[in-house]
Amino acid sequence: MTSAYALRWHSVDRPSLDELRGVEPLTLDHHAHDGRLAHLSIGSWHAVPPGFTWIGTLPVPDGVPALSNTYSGWQSLADDVVGQRRWDRKLPAAVKAAYRAAATRGQVDVDFGAGAATLGAATPRLDLSGEGSMRVPTSGPVQWSALDQLPRCTALTWAGPDRGLARALADRPVVSSLTWQDAPPVVGLTDTGLQHLSLSGADVREVRLPRGLHSLELAAVDRDPAYGGPCWRGRSAPGR
Repeated sequence: MTSAYALRWHSVDRPSLDELRGVEPLTLDHHAHDGRLAHLSIGSWHAVPPGFTWIGTLPVPDGVPALSNTYSGWQSLADDVVGQRRWDRKLPAAVKAAYRAAATRGQVDVDFGAGAATLGAATPRLDLSGEGSMRVPTSGPVQWSALDQLPRCTALTWAGPDRGLARALADRPVVSSLTWQDAPPVVGLTDTGLQHLSLSGADVREVRLPRGLHSLELAAVDRDPAYGGPCWRGRSAPGR
């Protein structure tokens, strides 16, 4: 078992050992984290990623235990670093304050234009595809301002034409995950804060992605490629 923790350090270039002397361990306070260290216990069956480079050895700071009671793989440590940096650098203060306040707000009425529904203000995921319990109009405008009643909602499921979805996500960077079914020919998500995207649709021809995207899943479609349609077979392309 290996004990590993992240440092509160970021640079474009690889740091020297001297540059890391005295740097504090990274504390996680993004989203629902309450200030624990980015510290993991990693089993020996998890191989060290090939991109890791050995720099040297420094003393472990006081207060960092020999092992963590959080068990995971090396990727989780990288996700902790990215998540904290995004919270610190990319999300406005008002967005972060609303996210934290939602934990004590209880129930709220949410109406996307097809009638109000009562949900918990801290709801983390929302299905607006028509398959879930949350209703949206079958045509016409969608009242995307309803998302402001759910400031902890970080994941959406949607289906069909854009209908203002991309603009709504661009205005609400706290939403980091999107599943889009039956997507239109052109999908433009450049200005959003998405980190994870699952996309399906027989008519999709062009996808414009945000710079911060970490993983992209192109789900299988049924259209015969002989007719000029895309031929996706459940590919998943994670990356950083």
